[in-house]
Amino acid sequence: MVVFIRVPSWLGRESAHPENVMAQLDIGYAVSLLMRRGVEARLLDIEALGWPLERIEAQLSEWQPEVLVLHAITPAIPNVMKIAHSARARLPGLKRVYAVGQHATVLPETLLAEDSPIDACVRGEYELKLTELICDEDPDMEGVALRGPDGPEISDTVLQIQDLDALPMPAQYLWMRPEYKVFHPTGVARRWRWGFLMTSRGCPYKCVYCSPTLRNSYGSGMRYRSVASVMEELLYLKSMGATLIHFRDDCFTMSKQRIHELCDLMVRHDFGLKWTAQTRPDRVDPELFRSMKRAGCATIYFGVESGSPRILEAIQKGSTVQNVENAFTWAREAGLHTVGFFMVGNPGEEEEDVRMTYDLLMKVKPDIIQVAFFTPYPGSPMFDPDLLSSHDLLNFSHYNFPFNHSNMSDEDLRKWQKKFYLDFILKSGFIGRYIKHQTVPNLVNIEKVLDFFQLSARALSRRGDA
Repeated sequence: MVVFIRVPSWLGRESAHPENVMAQLDIGYAVSLLMRRGVEARLLDIEALGWPLERIEAQLSEWQPEVLVLHAITPAIPNVMKIAHSARARLPGLKRVYAVGQHATVLPETLLAEDSPIDACVRGEYELKLTELICDEDPDMEGVALRGPDGPEISDTVLQIQDLDALPMPAQYLWMRPEYKVFHPTGVARRWRWGFLMTSRGCPYKCVYCSPTLRNSYGSGMRYRSVASVMEELLYLKSMGATLIHFRDDCFTMSKQRIHELCDLMVRHDFGLKWTAQTRPDRVDPELFRSMKRAGCATIYFGVESGSPRILEAIQKGSTVQNVENAFTWAREAGLHTVGFFMVGNPGEEEEDVRMTYDLLMKVKPDIIQVAFFTPYPGSPMFDPDLLSSHDLLNFSHYNFPFNHSNMSDEDLRKWQKKFYLDFILKSGFIGRYIKHQTVPNLVNIEKVLDFFQLSARALSRRGDA
C-alpha cells in the first residue's frame, strides 16, 4: 500500500487564516496512475482533516503502508520530518519514504542528510516518475534526488508533463467531502460541494515573488488539455454530485480562444453548474467575460499585487494599473463576482506606493480581498538561501510577516494590512454587496460561513503572527 500525506504548516497549532481547502490534484493524478498499475493508494489530507500527529500515527499503524509519500511546502517541512521519523520508528514494513512538492523540488538537499528518514525527493510534476519508482524494477533517476552515503545525489531535471491528455482522470472521489471548501463569493444558493480540476499547466511570466508554493504547476512553457477531455471531467464531477467547480489553473485565460471553445462546449452540453477561476488582469477582455458568464462562471480571481506602477515594474508583474481597472470593470459589467489579491512589503516599497495600492483597492471594489506580505519563498527569484538559517521555516508564509524588503517598518506594514481589510469591509460598500448577493447562499451553507468569519476575525485580531 502507498499512503500520501499532505502536510500543513500549522500541524499541532491553531491556524491563523481563513484558508481555502482545495484539492491537491497532483496527488489525485498519482493515485490514479498507481491504481491503474494495481497498487493500492490512499490519502491522508491533513490540510483538510486537521488531524494532530497522534491521530496520523494511529492511522498509519492501522494501514501499515509499504511506501509513504509526503507532500509539503517550505513551512510544513518541520512537520514532514516529524511524520517521517515517526513512521520509520513505528512501521516495520515501511520500505520507502518519498518527499514531493515545492520544497522537495527546489531544495531537496535540505531533506536528504545522511540520517534523514526520507529516501528520495521527486522534483517537479512527479506523478509519472513516482509511479515508475514504485512500480518498475529499474526506473531511471531523471528528476529524482536520492539520499546517499556521500551526500545527496540530485538530478538537475525538474519534471514537467508534456502530454496532459495522456494522464488518467485524477482520483476525484478523494475530494468529494465537506472539508474541501472555497470561501470566495459565488452567489450560489445551494449546498456547496466543490469539484476541482486543471485544464492547463505552466506560466510564462517572471514575477519575482512567485514560486511553486504559489502555483499549481511547474515551468514557463504552457501545456494544455484538450477541451474535450476537460468537458468529460466536468460532466464526471457533476455526476459525482459536485454543485460548484473551481478551475485550479495558474492562469485560466492564458489562451483566450481555448476558453471560448471550452465555454461554447459547456453551453452545448447544458453543463449548468457555476464555476470559478483565477487569471491575470492583462489576459481578459469584455467578450471573453461574456462568454464565461454564459457558460456558468460565477467568480473570477485576479492577482493585482500593487497599485504603484513603480512597484509593478520592480516585481516584474507584467501588467499595469490600467489592466486592473479594466479587468474589474469588465468583470462587473458581465455580472461576475471578483476576488482581488494584493501585496504589501514589496522590494523598495515606500508608504506612497502602499497608498496607491490602497486607492486602487477602494476604486475597483472587489467582492472579497486577500492582502499578503511579500514573501521570498524557495524557488522564487528573490529567495536567498541564507534565509533558511536565519528564519524559522514555519514563518515562510505570506499570511504572517517574517521578511521585509520594503523601505517601511514592520509595524507600519502590519498597520497598513489591517487598514486594507477594515476599510474594505467598512468603507467600500462591501457589507451591502455581500448582503445583497450572499445572504441566501450563506444561510444554505451556514456552518462554512461561520467558520470563515471566525477565522477572519481571529486573523484581524492578531498583529500578523501565524
